[in-house]
Amino acid sequence: MDYTPPEFEFAQFLQLSPTYALWYYISDGELTVRYQTASLGWVGFGIEPELNTMKGADIYFCRLWPNLTAEITDRFALDVGPPALDITLPGGTDDILRFTVEHIDGNTICQFTRKLDTGDQWDKPILNGLRKHMFAFNPETNDMVYHGPTRQSNVYFNFYDTYPIEEVSDAIIIIYGVLGGLCILFALFIILSIAKQEEYFKFMSPVFCQLLCFGAMVCVSSVFPLMKQTPTVDSCYAYPWLLGMGFAIMFGGLFAKTWRLWRLFSTKSLKAQVITNSTVLIGVAGFVVPMAIFLIIWSSVDGFTVIEEFSTSEPGYVRFMCHTPSAWWPIFAAMIAFVLLIGCILTFMIRNLPPEFNDAEPIGFSMYNALLMFVAGTAIGWGLNEHIQAVIAAQGFPVLFMVWFTLVVLFVPTLWRMWVTKKEPQSFQSSMAMRSGGSNVSGLNTSTAADS
Repeated sequence: MDYTPPEFEFAQFLQLSPTYALWYYISDGELTVRYQTASLGWVGFGIEPELNTMKGADIYFCRLWPNLTAEITDRFALDVGPPALDITLPGGTDDILRFTVEHIDGNTICQFTRKLDTGDQWDKPILNGLRKHMFAFNPETNDMVYHGPTRQSNVYFNFYDTYPIEEVSDAIIIIYGVLGGLCILFALFIILSIAKQEEYFKFMSPVFCQLLCFGAMVCVSSVFPLMKQTPTVDSCYAYPWLLGMGFAIMFGGLFAKTWRLWRLFSTKSLKAQVITNSTVLIGVAGFVVPMAIFLIIWSSVDGFTVIEEFSTSEPGYVRFMCHTPSAWWPIFAAMIAFVLLIGCILTFMIRNLPPEFNDAEPIGFSMYNALLMFVAGTAIGWGLNEHIQAVIAAQGFPVLFMVWFTLVVLFVPTLWRMWVTKKEPQSFQSSMAMRSGGSNVSGLNTSTAADS
Protein backbone atom coordinates (compact mmCIF):
# COMPACT_ATOMS: atom_id res chain seq x y z
CA MET A 1 0.00 0.00 0.00
CA ASP A 2 2.07 2.90 -1.30
CA TYR A 3 -0.61 5.58 -1.23
CA THR A 4 -1.50 7.33 2.04
CA PRO A 5 -4.13 10.10 2.37
CA PRO A 6 -3.22 13.46 3.92
CA GLU A 7 -2.42 13.32 7.63
CA PHE A 8 -4.96 14.48 10.21
CA GLU A 9 -7.89 14.70 7.88
CA PHE A 10 -9.06 11.83 10.07
CA ALA A 11 -9.01 11.36 13.82
CA GLN A 12 -7.72 7.80 13.77
CA PHE A 13 -6.02 5.24 11.54
CA LEU A 14 -6.19 1.45 11.72
CA GLN A 15 -4.26 -1.06 9.62
CA LEU A 16 -6.81 -3.87 9.63
CA SER A 17 -4.70 -6.14 7.42
CA PRO A 18 -1.51 -5.82 5.35
CA THR A 19 -3.65 -4.66 2.42
CA TYR A 20 -6.66 -3.00 4.10
CA ALA A 21 -6.46 0.37 5.91
CA LEU A 22 -9.16 2.41 7.63
CA TRP A 23 -9.41 6.09 8.63
CA TYR A 24 -12.34 7.77 10.36
CA TYR A 25 -13.52 10.85 12.22
CA ILE A 26 -16.70 12.17 13.83
CA SER A 27 -17.79 15.80 13.43
CA ASP A 28 -21.09 17.69 13.76
CA GLY A 29 -23.13 14.55 14.28
CA GLU A 30 -21.67 12.80 11.23
CA LEU A 31 -19.28 9.88 10.73
CA THR A 32 -16.81 9.94 7.85
CA VAL A 33 -14.97 6.73 6.98
CA ARG A 34 -12.21 6.16 4.45
CA TYR A 35 -11.13 2.62 3.64
CA GLN A 36 -8.49 1.51 1.19
CA THR A 37 -7.18 -1.71 -0.31
CA ALA A 38 -4.13 -2.49 -2.43
CA SER A 39 -6.35 -3.82 -5.22
CA LEU A 40 -8.80 -2.58 -7.87
CA GLY A 41 -11.83 -4.76 -7.16
CA TRP A 42 -14.82 -4.10 -4.93
CA VAL A 43 -14.31 -3.13 -1.29
CA GLY A 44 -16.72 -3.53 1.61
CA PHE A 45 -16.90 -2.30 5.19
CA GLY A 46 -19.47 -3.44 7.75
CA ILE A 47 -20.66 -2.20 11.14
CA GLU A 48 -21.67 -4.57 13.98
CA PRO A 49 -22.11 -7.96 12.32
CA GLU A 50 -23.08 -10.95 14.41
CA LEU A 51 -20.28 -13.05 15.91
CA ASN A 52 -18.08 -14.87 13.37
CA THR A 53 -20.31 -13.98 10.44
CA MET A 54 -21.36 -11.10 8.20
CA LYS A 55 -25.01 -11.55 9.11
CA GLY A 56 -26.69 -8.50 10.63
CA ALA A 57 -23.99 -6.08 9.43
CA ASP A 58 -24.67 -2.54 8.21
CA ILE A 59 -22.51 -2.65 5.05
CA TYR A 60 -21.06 0.01 2.75
CA PHE A 61 -20.17 -1.54 -0.59
CA CYS A 62 -17.71 0.38 -2.78
CA ARG A 63 -16.51 0.00 -6.38
CA LEU A 64 -15.23 2.04 -9.32
CA TRP A 65 -16.14 0.72 -12.78
CA PRO A 66 -13.80 0.95 -15.80
CA ASN A 67 -15.92 3.80 -17.20
CA LEU A 68 -15.12 5.69 -13.94
CA THR A 69 -18.65 5.34 -12.60
CA ALA A 70 -18.22 5.37 -8.81
CA GLU A 71 -20.61 3.95 -6.26
CA ILE A 72 -20.85 3.32 -2.55
CA THR A 73 -24.14 1.71 -1.64
CA ASP A 74 -25.88 1.48 1.72
CA ARG A 75 -26.68 -2.21 2.37
CA PHE A 76 -27.66 -4.68 5.08
CA ALA A 77 -26.63 -8.35 5.40
CA LEU A 78 -29.79 -10.34 6.04
CA ASP A 79 -27.69 -13.51 5.87
CA VAL A 80 -24.37 -14.77 4.55
CA GLY A 81 -24.20 -13.77 0.90
CA PRO A 82 -24.68 -10.59 -1.14
CA PRO A 83 -26.05 -7.86 1.16
CA ALA A 84 -29.35 -6.20 0.22
CA LEU A 85 -29.70 -2.53 -0.65
CA ASP A 86 -31.38 -0.65 2.20
CA ILE A 87 -33.78 0.97 -0.25
CA THR A 88 -35.13 -2.48 -1.20
CA LEU A 89 -35.90 -3.37 2.44
CA PRO A 90 -39.12 -2.36 4.26
CA GLY A 91 -38.77 1.27 5.38
CA GLY A 92 -35.13 1.37 4.31
CA THR A 93 -33.46 4.48 2.91
CA ASP A 94 -30.13 5.35 1.34
CA ASP A 95 -28.42 7.34 4.12
CA ILE A 96 -25.02 8.05 2.53
CA LEU A 97 -24.68 11.83 2.53
CA ARG A 98 -21.47 12.11 0.50
CA PHE A 99 -19.02 9.69 -1.05
CA THR A 100 -15.94 9.46 -3.27
CA VAL A 101 -14.17 6.52 -4.91
CA GLU A 102 -10.72 6.68 -6.51
CA HIS A 103 -8.05 4.44 -7.99
CA ILE A 104 -4.59 5.74 -7.09
CA ASP A 105 -1.35 3.82 -7.63
CA GLY A 106 -3.11 0.45 -7.72
CA ASN A 107 -5.19 1.22 -4.62
CA THR A 108 -8.94 1.60 -4.32
CA ILE A 109 -9.81 4.45 -1.94
CA CYS A 110 -13.42 4.73 -0.77
CA GLN A 111 -14.86 7.44 1.47
CA PHE A 112 -18.39 8.06 2.70
CA THR A 113 -20.21 10.22 5.25
CA ARG A 114 -23.39 9.36 7.14
CA LYS A 115 -25.19 10.60 10.23
CA LEU A 116 -24.33 9.00 13.55
CA ASP A 117 -27.95 7.99 13.89
CA THR A 118 -29.80 7.90 10.57
CA GLY A 119 -33.13 6.75 11.98
CA ASP A 120 -33.12 3.88 9.47
CA GLN A 121 -33.77 0.51 11.12
CA TRP A 122 -31.27 -1.06 8.69
CA ASP A 123 -28.44 1.27 9.76
CA LYS A 124 -26.56 0.73 13.01
CA PRO A 125 -26.33 3.87 15.20
CA ILE A 126 -22.73 4.90 15.94
CA LEU A 127 -22.37 4.64 19.71
CA ASN A 128 -19.42 5.44 21.96
CA GLY A 129 -17.73 2.23 23.02
CA LEU A 130 -15.95 -0.81 21.66
CA ARG A 131 -17.94 -2.26 18.76
CA LYS A 132 -17.50 -5.17 16.36
CA HIS A 133 -16.83 -4.42 12.68
CA MET A 134 -15.92 -6.33 9.52
CA PHE A 135 -14.25 -5.82 6.15
CA ALA A 136 -13.99 -7.73 2.90
CA PHE A 137 -12.77 -7.08 -0.63
CA ASN A 138 -12.29 -8.87 -3.91
CA PRO A 139 -8.87 -8.13 -5.42
CA GLU A 140 -9.88 -9.21 -8.93
CA THR A 141 -13.36 -7.99 -9.86
CA ASN A 142 -16.08 -5.40 -9.24
CA ASP A 143 -18.76 -8.04 -9.63
CA MET A 144 -20.51 -8.97 -6.41
CA VAL A 145 -19.08 -12.45 -6.12
CA TYR A 146 -17.50 -14.25 -3.17
CA HIS A 147 -14.47 -12.49 -1.78
CA GLY A 148 -12.54 -15.56 -0.70
CA PRO A 149 -10.08 -15.27 2.23
CA THR A 150 -9.71 -11.46 1.94
CA ARG A 151 -12.08 -10.68 4.80
CA GLN A 152 -12.35 -10.41 8.57
CA SER A 153 -15.57 -10.31 10.58
CA ASN A 154 -14.20 -9.84 14.11
CA VAL A 155 -12.55 -6.43 14.20
CA TYR A 156 -13.16 -4.41 17.38
CA PHE A 157 -12.63 -0.66 17.80
CA ASN A 158 -14.41 2.50 18.94
CA PHE A 159 -15.30 5.15 16.35
CA TYR A 160 -14.92 7.79 19.06
CA ASP A 161 -11.24 6.99 19.60
CA THR A 162 -8.65 9.52 18.43
CA TYR A 163 -4.87 9.66 18.31
CA PRO A 164 -3.33 10.05 21.79
CA ILE A 165 -2.13 13.61 22.34
CA GLU A 166 1.38 14.53 23.43
CA GLU A 167 0.86 16.89 26.35
CA VAL A 168 2.98 19.39 28.19
CA SER A 169 4.47 18.22 31.48
CA ASP A 170 2.32 18.95 34.52
CA ALA A 171 5.45 20.25 36.24
CA ILE A 172 5.86 23.00 33.62
CA ILE A 173 2.22 24.01 33.94
CA ILE A 174 2.41 24.15 37.76
CA ILE A 175 5.63 26.20 37.66
CA TYR A 176 4.12 28.63 35.16
CA GLY A 177 1.01 29.07 37.26
CA VAL A 178 2.83 29.54 40.58
CA LEU A 179 5.69 31.78 39.38
CA GLY A 180 3.46 33.77 37.05
CA GLY A 181 0.88 34.39 39.74
CA LEU A 182 3.49 35.32 42.36
CA CYS A 183 5.17 37.69 39.92
CA ILE A 184 1.92 39.55 39.33
CA LEU A 185 1.38 39.83 43.10
CA PHE A 186 4.95 41.08 43.58
CA ALA A 187 4.54 43.73 40.87
CA LEU A 188 1.27 44.81 42.47
CA PHE A 189 3.02 45.01 45.86
CA ILE A 190 5.65 47.33 44.35
CA ILE A 191 2.96 49.56 42.85
CA LEU A 192 1.19 49.86 46.21
CA SER A 193 4.48 50.45 48.04
CA ILE A 194 5.29 53.33 45.71
CA ALA A 195 1.84 54.81 46.25
CA LYS A 196 2.17 54.49 50.05
CA GLN A 197 5.67 55.95 50.50
CA GLU A 198 6.60 57.69 47.30
CA GLU A 199 9.51 59.53 48.90
CA TYR A 200 11.60 56.35 48.79
CA PHE A 201 11.26 56.30 45.01
CA LYS A 202 11.70 60.02 44.29
CA PHE A 203 14.92 59.53 42.38
CA MET A 204 13.43 56.62 40.37
CA SER A 205 10.47 58.50 38.83
CA PRO A 206 7.60 56.86 40.76
CA VAL A 207 4.98 57.09 38.01
CA PHE A 208 7.21 55.30 35.53
CA CYS A 209 8.22 52.69 38.09
CA GLN A 210 4.53 51.89 38.47
CA LEU A 211 4.14 51.83 34.70
CA LEU A 212 7.08 49.42 34.51
CA CYS A 213 5.41 47.15 37.06
CA PHE A 214 2.15 47.22 35.12
CA GLY A 215 4.06 46.22 31.97
CA ALA A 216 5.71 43.42 33.95
CA MET A 217 2.28 42.10 34.97
CA VAL A 218 1.12 42.08 31.35
CA CYS A 219 4.37 40.54 30.11
CA VAL A 220 4.45 37.70 32.63
CA SER A 221 0.78 36.94 31.89
CA SER A 222 1.97 35.63 28.50
CA VAL A 223 2.91 32.35 30.20
CA PHE A 224 -0.72 31.60 31.11
CA PRO A 225 -1.88 30.82 27.52
CA LEU A 226 0.99 28.29 27.38
CA MET A 227 -0.66 26.35 30.20
CA LYS A 228 -3.45 25.05 27.93
CA GLN A 229 -2.69 21.43 27.07
CA THR A 230 -4.40 21.81 23.70
CA PRO A 231 -3.98 25.36 22.42
CA THR A 232 -6.88 27.30 20.97
CA VAL A 233 -6.78 30.07 18.39
CA ASP A 234 -7.42 32.58 21.20
CA SER A 235 -4.50 31.32 23.29
CA CYS A 236 -2.26 31.42 20.20
CA TYR A 237 -3.08 35.11 19.71
CA ALA A 238 -2.79 35.89 23.43
CA TYR A 239 0.86 34.85 23.78
CA PRO A 240 2.52 37.35 21.36
CA TRP A 241 0.07 40.12 22.27
CA LEU A 242 0.69 39.85 26.03
CA LEU A 243 4.43 39.35 25.59
CA GLY A 244 4.89 42.10 23.00
CA MET A 245 2.73 44.75 24.65
CA GLY A 246 3.93 43.91 28.17
CA PHE A 247 7.56 44.02 27.07
CA ALA A 248 7.08 47.37 25.32
CA ILE A 249 5.30 48.94 28.32
CA MET A 250 7.75 47.51 30.84
CA PHE A 251 10.99 48.50 29.17
CA GLY A 252 9.46 51.56 27.51
CA GLY A 253 8.69 52.94 30.96
CA LEU A 254 12.16 52.05 32.22
CA PHE A 255 14.03 53.54 29.27
CA ALA A 256 11.89 56.68 28.99
CA LYS A 257 12.50 57.73 32.59
CA THR A 258 16.19 56.83 32.14
CA TRP A 259 16.35 59.08 29.09
CA ARG A 260 14.88 61.93 31.16
CA LEU A 261 17.66 61.62 33.73
CA TRP A 262 20.32 61.53 31.06
CA ARG A 263 18.80 64.60 29.38
CA LEU A 264 18.70 66.55 32.65
CA PHE A 265 22.25 65.75 33.69
CA SER A 266 23.80 66.04 30.24
CA THR A 267 22.78 69.67 29.76
CA LYS A 268 25.48 72.30 30.15
CA SER A 269 23.00 74.99 31.07
CA LEU A 270 22.83 76.20 34.69
CA LYS A 271 19.14 76.83 34.27
CA ALA A 272 16.87 74.15 35.67
CA GLN A 273 15.03 72.15 33.05
CA VAL A 274 11.53 70.81 33.30
CA ILE A 275 10.78 67.56 31.49
CA THR A 276 7.23 66.63 32.40
CA ASN A 277 5.74 63.18 32.73
CA SER A 278 3.58 63.83 29.68
CA THR A 279 6.73 64.48 27.65
CA VAL A 280 8.29 61.25 28.87
CA LEU A 281 5.08 59.34 28.12
CA ILE A 282 5.60 60.26 24.48
CA GLY A 283 8.83 58.29 24.72
CA VAL A 284 6.96 55.32 26.17
CA ALA A 285 4.51 55.55 23.28
CA GLY A 286 7.50 55.32 20.95
CA PHE A 287 7.96 51.76 22.18
CA VAL A 288 4.32 50.74 22.63
CA VAL A 289 2.70 52.11 19.46
CA PRO A 290 5.03 50.39 16.92
CA MET A 291 4.59 47.09 18.75
CA ALA A 292 0.79 47.48 18.74
CA ILE A 293 0.77 48.36 15.03
CA PHE A 294 2.93 45.34 14.21
CA LEU A 295 0.71 42.98 16.23
CA ILE A 296 -2.43 44.37 14.57
CA ILE A 297 -0.92 43.86 11.11
CA TRP A 298 0.25 40.35 12.04
CA SER A 299 -3.17 39.41 13.41
CA SER A 300 -5.03 40.92 10.45
CA VAL A 301 -2.88 39.62 7.60
CA ASP A 302 -2.13 36.05 8.70
CA GLY A 303 -2.94 35.52 12.35
CA PHE A 304 -2.82 32.07 13.92
CA THR A 305 -4.34 28.66 13.39
CA VAL A 306 -4.04 25.48 15.45
CA ILE A 307 -2.48 22.61 13.52
CA GLU A 308 -2.21 18.95 14.35
CA GLU A 309 0.97 17.05 13.56
CA PHE A 310 2.61 13.78 14.46
CA SER A 311 4.99 13.92 17.40
CA THR A 312 8.59 13.11 16.59
CA SER A 313 9.46 12.49 20.23
CA GLU A 314 6.43 10.28 21.06
CA PRO A 315 5.76 7.80 18.23
CA GLY A 316 2.05 7.26 17.63
CA TYR A 317 1.12 10.52 19.35
CA VAL A 318 0.00 13.81 17.86
CA ARG A 319 0.51 17.33 19.08
CA PHE A 320 -1.41 20.56 18.55
CA MET A 321 0.66 23.64 17.80
CA CYS A 322 0.01 27.31 17.10
CA HIS A 323 0.88 28.07 13.50
CA THR A 324 1.58 31.30 11.67
CA PRO A 325 3.73 31.97 8.58
CA SER A 326 7.35 31.74 9.70
CA ALA A 327 8.29 35.30 8.64
CA TRP A 328 6.40 36.93 11.51
CA TRP A 329 8.36 35.50 14.43
CA PRO A 330 11.76 36.85 13.23
CA ILE A 331 10.22 40.32 12.85
CA PHE A 332 8.76 40.07 16.36
CA ALA A 333 12.13 38.95 17.72
CA ALA A 334 13.90 41.78 15.88
CA MET A 335 11.60 44.37 17.46
CA ILE A 336 12.34 43.03 20.94
CA ALA A 337 16.06 42.97 20.15
CA PHE A 338 15.86 46.60 19.00
CA VAL A 339 14.28 47.64 22.31
CA LEU A 340 17.07 45.85 24.19
CA LEU A 341 19.67 47.61 22.03
CA ILE A 342 18.22 51.00 22.95
CA GLY A 343 18.35 49.95 26.61
CA CYS A 344 22.04 49.04 26.32
CA ILE A 345 22.81 52.45 24.80
CA LEU A 346 20.91 54.34 27.52
CA THR A 347 22.58 52.28 30.24
CA PHE A 348 25.97 53.30 28.90
CA MET A 349 24.94 56.96 28.69
CA ILE A 350 23.89 57.24 32.37
CA ARG A 351 26.84 55.36 33.83
CA ASN A 352 28.33 58.53 35.43
CA LEU A 353 25.19 59.98 37.02
CA PRO A 354 24.96 60.50 40.81
CA PRO A 355 24.21 57.22 42.61
CA GLU A 356 20.74 58.34 43.74
CA PHE A 357 19.72 58.70 40.09
CA ASN A 358 22.02 56.14 38.58
CA ASP A 359 20.21 52.93 37.68
CA ALA A 360 22.94 51.98 35.24
CA GLU A 361 24.10 48.94 37.21
CA PRO A 362 20.68 47.32 37.86
CA ILE A 363 19.46 48.29 34.38
CA GLY A 364 22.66 46.82 32.96
CA PHE A 365 22.02 43.58 34.84
CA SER A 366 18.43 43.59 33.56
CA MET A 367 19.59 44.17 29.98
CA TYR A 368 22.18 41.41 30.20
CA ASN A 369 19.63 39.02 31.64
CA ALA A 370 16.91 39.95 29.15
CA LEU A 371 19.31 39.59 26.24
CA LEU A 372 20.54 36.24 27.54
CA MET A 373 16.99 34.96 28.04
CA PHE A 374 15.98 36.26 24.59
CA VAL A 375 18.88 34.49 22.85
CA ALA A 376 18.45 31.27 24.86
CA GLY A 377 14.69 31.12 24.35
CA THR A 378 14.98 31.81 20.63
CA ALA A 379 17.73 29.23 20.14
CA ILE A 380 15.95 26.52 22.12
CA GLY A 381 12.55 27.24 20.58
CA TRP A 382 13.80 27.06 17.01
CA GLY A 383 16.52 24.49 17.55
CA LEU A 384 14.37 21.97 19.42
CA ASN A 385 10.98 22.62 17.80
CA GLU A 386 10.52 18.87 17.37
CA HIS A 387 9.95 18.55 21.12
CA ILE A 388 6.82 20.16 22.51
CA GLN A 389 8.25 20.29 26.05
CA ALA A 390 11.26 22.27 24.82
CA VAL A 391 9.10 24.62 22.75
CA ILE A 392 6.77 25.48 25.64
CA ALA A 393 9.70 25.79 28.06
CA ALA A 394 11.54 28.11 25.65
CA GLN A 395 8.46 30.31 25.31
CA GLY A 396 7.74 30.65 29.02
CA PHE A 397 10.76 30.25 31.29
CA PRO A 398 12.82 33.09 29.71
CA VAL A 399 9.85 35.43 30.19
CA LEU A 400 9.44 34.44 33.84
CA PHE A 401 13.14 34.79 34.60
CA MET A 402 13.47 38.09 32.74
CA VAL A 403 10.51 39.76 34.50
CA TRP A 404 11.38 38.42 37.95
CA PHE A 405 15.03 39.43 37.61
CA THR A 406 14.17 42.93 36.43
CA LEU A 407 11.76 43.58 39.30
CA VAL A 408 14.15 42.18 41.89
CA VAL A 409 17.30 44.08 40.87
CA LEU A 410 15.46 47.37 40.35
CA PHE A 411 13.20 47.44 43.42
CA VAL A 412 14.26 44.99 46.13
CA PRO A 413 17.08 47.22 47.52
CA THR A 414 14.65 50.13 47.93
CA LEU A 415 11.89 47.90 49.31
CA TRP A 416 14.39 46.48 51.80
CA ARG A 417 15.25 49.96 53.09
CA MET A 418 11.59 50.88 53.16
CA TRP A 419 10.05 47.84 54.87
CA VAL A 420 12.91 46.05 56.66
CA THR A 421 15.64 48.45 57.80
CA LYS A 422 13.20 51.40 57.71
CA LYS A 423 15.97 53.88 56.91
CA GLU A 424 14.89 57.39 56.16
CA PRO A 425 14.92 58.23 52.44
CA GLN A 426 17.95 60.38 51.61
CA SER A 427 17.48 63.70 49.87
CA PHE A 428 19.40 64.53 46.76
CA GLN A 429 20.69 67.84 48.12
CA SER A 430 22.09 66.35 51.33
CA SER A 431 23.70 63.50 49.44
CA MET A 432 25.35 65.83 46.94
CA ALA A 433 26.50 68.11 49.74
CA MET A 434 28.27 65.22 51.43
CA ARG A 435 29.97 64.24 48.18
CA SER A 436 31.00 67.80 47.23
CA GLY A 437 32.21 69.01 50.64
CA GLY A 438 29.19 71.23 51.21
CA SER A 439 29.18 73.01 47.84
CA ASN A 440 25.83 73.91 46.23
CA VAL A 441 24.73 72.32 42.96
CA SER A 442 22.97 74.86 40.81
CA GLY A 443 20.40 74.37 38.13
CA LEU A 444 18.63 71.26 39.46
CA ASN A 445 15.10 71.23 40.77
CA THR A 446 14.68 67.57 41.58
CA SER A 447 11.04 67.61 42.51
CA THR A 448 10.16 69.34 39.26
CA ALA A 449 12.54 67.40 37.07
CA ALA A 450 11.75 63.97 38.34
CA ASP A 451 8.08 64.15 39.21
CA SER A 452 6.44 66.82 37.05
